[in-house]
Order: sequence, then structure tokens, then C-alpha cells
Amino acid sequence: MPIVTHQPGLLEGITGAGLGTHFYTCMEAGDISCFCSARKFDRWLGLCPSVHQSGERCRRGGITKQGNKWVRWALVQAAHQAARHDPKLRCFFERVAARRGVQKAIVAVARKLAVSIYYVLKRNEPYRGEDAGLRRGKVNRLRRMVC
Repeated sequence: MPIVTHQPGLLEGITGAGLGTHFYTCMEAGDISCFCSARKFDRWLGLCPSVHQSGERCRRGGITKQGNKWVRWALVQAAHQAARHDPKLRCFFERVAARRGVQKAIVAVARKLAVSIYYVLKRNEPYRGEDAGLRRGKVNRLRRMVC
């Protein structure tokens, strides 16, 4: 079982990410310090695009899907909510969706969430774009589930 070294409650401020996202990410990733960068964490999740190169030809494909499918699934589900409720991520989602399509935009938002989760856990500080009401609501739901 992986050792989780971050403070409990750090991830509650991230829009779209609920208890399942926290559980899957923290249990599968374990100690976040084993990833030296957010790019390595992104690659471990399998949310980065595949690249096929030969000589001067370079072709980018879909995501690699090499990481844990449950963590990737949880992040994509969180991205759907974040694209609807977080103003910054909604703007990013709409910009990418207009250019590349809705499904690719959702995966791009999931990747942004993964990078945010990486930095929150690496720096051991709360999410900077958090909504205090969102955090309170998540904590209250968790208390109702436990009690």
C-alpha cells in the first residue's frame, strides 16, 4: 500500500474533483515526490498525447492510456464538472472545444486538473483557485457519509 504524505483536505478545493478522484489519485500515485515534474506525473497517468516520429515526420495521436485507467476515468469525470463550474477552466474548455472538439477539450481539462493536483500535493498547500463554499460543501457531505 502506498504511503500518502500530504495533509488531508488539500484536494477538496479543486473544482470538479470529489472524494473518488482524491481516493483514486492518492492511492495510485502514493508519494507524489517520486515524480520529479508535473510532466512525468501526466505521462504516468496516460493523459499525454502519443508521438510517432521518423526522421523529420512527426505525428501526434490520441492519449497514450498507459497509466491507471481508474485514475484517468476519475479525472475525466472531474473535468466534466470543472468545465461546467470553474470559470477559468470553462474558458479554457470552450477555447479548446471550438478548435479541437468537445472530447479532446475534456481530456485537456483533465490534464490541467492532474497538473493542479500534482502541484497541490507537491507543495503541500491548498489549491489557489479554490472556492470556500465548494470546500465547505464537500466537507459537509463527507461528514454526513461518515456519521
